[in-house]
Amino acid sequence: MRAGEEMGIAALFAGLDAITIDATTGELAGERLKRYRRSHALELGDALIGASAVQYGERLATFNPRHYPGIAQLSSPDR
Repeated sequence: MRAGEEMGIAALFAGLDAITIDATTGELAGERLKRYRRSHALELGDALIGASAVQYGERLATFNPRHYPGIAQLSSPDR
């Protein structure tokens, strides 16, 4: 985090709800890793984030859609 970004980051996280990573999430993430690890250099963190979005039917905002192959509900946030 850069100097002066603390308040903006705190405001961002204050508006988010935490979700539980459970066995279903892990299974979905494992399937994503098996399918996309080599072709998209998918790593565990991104696999869990993508699996959570799919599991809970949420839209996923990212600056790098390559990290989330096969997820239809992607959006690119404004910079």
